Amino acid sequence: MRAGLAPVDPADVWFPYYGDRLAQALTAHEAVPHVVEAPSASAAEVVAPSAPSARAVYEEIIGEAALKWNMPQERQLATEGLGLGDLVGALQKKLSWLAARSDVDAWAIALIFRDVAAYLDDARPVREEVLDCVLEAVPDSGEVVLVSHSLGTVVALDLTTRLSPGVSVVHLTTAGSPLGLDSVYSRLLVGGPKRPDVVADWSNVWCPNDAVAIGCPLADDWADGLADLAVINARDRAHSIVEYLSHTEVARSIGNRLAL
Repeated sequence: MRAGLAPVDPADVWFPYYGDRLAQALTAHEAVPHVVEAPSASAAEVVAPSAPSARAVYEEIIGEAALKWNMPQERQLATEGLGLGDLVGALQKKLSWLAARSDVDAWAIALIFRDVAAYLDDARPVREEVLDCVLEAVPDSGEVVLVSHSLGTVVALDLTTRLSPGVSVVHLTTAGSPLGLDSVYSRLLVGGPKRPDVVADWSNVWCPNDAVAIGCPLADDWADGLADLAVINARDRAHSIVEYLSHTEVARSIGNRLAL
């Protein structure tokens, strides 16, 4: 039997929490949905970004995710007009479709994709604010094992373009990632679905019932030695980072690199 790994020295661990910086970069309306003020409003109506550019990215992401999960496409006659209510209703149908076929509810899906859209919106400096926050905690040299989740996987790929030349990523784990969506990876700083040169080893873990990871497995679109691992997370915790990391195969892929 193999002995367990020794605890990692706290001095060797960095946890760049960018949540507060992300919230500060968004408007108050986009940062927190007014559920109490509008308890009957749909997730699509309340959570959607107010900035037109960010909303366009948000709608594109949700639309592509629903399409990948085989949502039937409704035909719209060329002579018919679409009012705001129709647009909101169409977006909510896509969110509801994703929620009905996953173990993630519509509000969680909407909030996660809202943040991804806000981050990827080049019309506003949200991306720079987040990356600056992360870089404040990243070492200037040495080998790192980078573990990321959800929006963090998008941030992690962008981060590889901003690391000091003295830093090498010996292992990257992405969990519950939206990186399989063209609407996401086409906007990355790495320039598309290709493994960054600075990343030596990359493991992507995803759950088939995680609506955020609907574009996975990533190897379908990404090249250059990416390893995918499908896991089954507990019901109602399909997108949980704790749930992802609790799988032996996932923990081993990280632990093996830390033990070197």
